[in-house]
Amino acid sequence: MSALLNDYNELCRVIKQKADVVEESVALWVYVLVLSGSFVFSVFWQWVLMRVWGGKWLKEAKSNTAWYFKTAEGEFRVDQTHKRFNYKLKKQLQWQSVDFADVGKLYVFATNDTASLIEFFVGGWNITDIFGRYRDHLHSYSIRLWLQDATEIPIFNLKQYEQRDWFLGRFYIAIMIKLLRWLGLYEEVMTWHLSKCISCRSG
Repeated sequence: MSALLNDYNELCRVIKQKADVVEESVALWVYVLVLSGSFVFSVFWQWVLMRVWGGKWLKEAKSNTAWYFKTAEGEFRVDQTHKRFNYKLKKQLQWQSVDFADVGKLYVFATNDTASLIEFFVGGWNITDIFGRYRDHLHSYSIRLWLQDATEIPIFNLKQYEQRDWFLGRFYIAIMIKLLRWLGLYEEVMTWHLSKCISCRSG
């Protein structure tokens, strides 16, 4: 009877050891999954914050006599044969048409403002943001065509949120930007803007 009781106690001890190993393994995997999920979410959130907003180049068709392109602001067509510029902005139902002679200049506008409100709600405000050099910024760029009668035609409107922080936060943001650029998910708004501006001018 004593031997049977000893065997039972030994069996219980072995089962408990196995259960402890399984529990530790599950806890480790849960920790790894939570850590990985947090990192993925952090990368996604940084992409949402720092991506280029607006200025989508939706469609383009080009030939020797005409150039058609569509952006988030509307549709545009350069007709070399009839020397006319046609456009239909996003809230317009009908196409508008003007002669090349009535087209003024292509203007590029750029602004760089502090984004205190965005930073307070989504960017992570902290005490260092009372100093100007650590405040987040919102870069805005636009390409607009002005006609001789002062009519303004928006071609592109771009915005990009720039996070600024101090010490470790600055290194974290730099690492995130490098990672997003490596993944093909980040491009500085100035680079994007210049490429489209050159395309508009050459077109």
